Amino acid sequence: MENVAGLMASGISPAVLRALRDVAKAAEECGVEPFLVGGLVRDLFLEATGSPDLDVALVGATADTFSDIARLVCGEITKQSQFNTVGMKVGGYDFDIIMARAESYPSPGSLPVVRQGTLDEDLARRDFSVNAMAVSLSEDTWGDLFDPQGGSGDLREGTLRILHPGSFREDATRILRAARYASRLSFELSPETKDALLASVGFISKISPARMRDELERIFLEPDAASALGLLSGWRALSAVSPALEYEADAWSLYSERTHGLSERGRIAVGYAILGAGMSVPESTSVAARLMPEARARRALRDSAGLIARIEGDEFEGAANSAVAEALDALSELSVIGCAIARAGSPIGGRLQEYLRVHRPLRTILTGDDIIALGVSRGPEVGRIQRRLRAARQDGLVGSREEEEAFVRDRLKAPQ
Repeated sequence: MENVAGLMASGISPAVLRALRDVAKAAEECGVEPFLVGGLVRDLFLEATGSPDLDVALVGATADTFSDIARLVCGEITKQSQFNTVGMKVGGYDFDIIMARAESYPSPGSLPVVRQGTLDEDLARRDFSVNAMAVSLSEDTWGDLFDPQGGSGDLREGTLRILHPGSFREDATRILRAARYASRLSFELSPETKDALLASVGFISKISPARMRDELERIFLEPDAASALGLLSGWRALSAVSPALEYEADAWSLYSERTHGLSERGRIAVGYAILGAGMSVPESTSVAARLMPEARARRALRDSAGLIARIEGDEFEGAANSAVAEALDALSELSVIGCAIARAGSPIGGRLQEYLRVHRPLRTILTGDDIIALGVSRGPEVGRIQRRLRAARQDGLVGSREEEEAFVRDRLKAPQ
C-alpha cells in the first residue's frame, strides 16, 4: 500500500498537521477510524498550494461522536447538516467532519438517502475518481493511501472520470463541477465521462435553485472562470441552467483581471452582471427567479440587463458626462463594471470605464459648509447646488476651487 506521509509533511503546514493529529487522536479515543478525504488528498499529489480543505471522514462514527471529538480537542461545532456532517473549528482551522456513509438517490436531482457506511462506500459515492481517495490519520497507519477508484492514476494521466455511468443523472450539479475541475486542473474528461455528461445535460432542470446557484457561483470564483463557463457552453449545459444564459468569450476573458481586488460577493455579483448584459430585462427576472441569488447579485443582474437596454436604445449617444453619470449613479456599481466588461473595446464600453474610473468617485472641492459660507442658506438648496457643481466638474466646466466658488456665486446671482 502506498504511503503519502512524506507528501503530507511537505504539502501541509506544521500547524495544520498538528490540528489534524489532534482531531485524529480524539477520533481514535472515541473508537472510530479517521481518514483525510476530498480535495486536499488530490492536491497533495498535484503539489497545489492554497487554503486546504480539511475534510475528515470517520468510519464507525455515531451522531454522538462529533460532540465527543469537539470536547476532546476543545473545538467548536459551527454547523451541522442533515447528512451527518459537521463544521468544526479546531486550533483556528475549519474542518468538515463527516460520518462515512453510503448514498442512494430516489430520483434524478433529489437529495440522497444516506446511511452509515464503510470507507469504500463513502469513496464510491463521490463525484470523480480524483476526489475519491482517502489517507489514514490513525497513528499506526498514518499516511496510508486508500484509492479503490484509481484516482491517483487518473491524476497522473490528467483525466477526470466519474465512478459509474449514472453519476450525472443522479446529481447533475456534477456537470458544473466537471467544468470547474477540468478548467482548474487542465484535465480532460475520459471518453465515457464525456458521453455520460452530454447524455445527462437535460437533468440539470431537476436540480434545486439553491444547489444550482451555489455551483454556478463557485465557478465565478475560479481562477479561470472563463474556461469553465466555456466548457459549460460547449456542452449546452449553460443554456440548460436557463435558456437566457449566454457565454461571451471576450467578456469572460477580462473577468478575472477586472474583478481583481473585489470581495468574493462582489466578484459573484459582477459575474451575474456580465450574464445580465446578454439578456433582456424580463429574462433577467426569470433567471433571478430560477437561481435566487443574494440581493447584491440580483440587483447587479437586473441593473445590467436594464442598462444594456438603455445603451441599445441610444440613450447615451452624444450625452454629456454629467448626464451619463446621473443615470449610472442610480445603478449598482457592480452592474456597471459587468457592462463595461461586456462592452469592452466599444465606445460605450470606454465611457463606462471612464465613468467608473473618473466620474463616479468624483467629488466637489467645496464642502457643504463651504457652500453655506458663500451665502447659500442651510437646507435642500445646498445639496442641489453641490450636485450641479459636481455635474459641472464632470463636464469640464469647472476645475479649481476658485472656479467652483465662482460657480456658486453665479447661482446666487441667478433669479430664483
